[in-house]
Amino acid sequence: MPVVTRLNNVKFRRMVRPGETLDIHAELTERLSSAYFLKARTAVGGQTSCSLEFACTLTQKKAL
Repeated sequence: MPVVTRLNNVKFRRMVRPGETLDIHAELTERLSSAYFLKARTAVGGQTSCSLEFACTLTQKKAL
């Protein structure tokens, strides 16, 4: 199960309203063991709504 561990350089450009279609574009920039570093951008109608860099790690899902 991926868990977000860090957010960097987050920039909010535009509010996303209910009913709008949100496009998410993510690019893997580096991988170290079970840590993944990515850059992402969200857009509505071709206009950037948010851009950020983030890291995720993989963990084992716990049984309930």
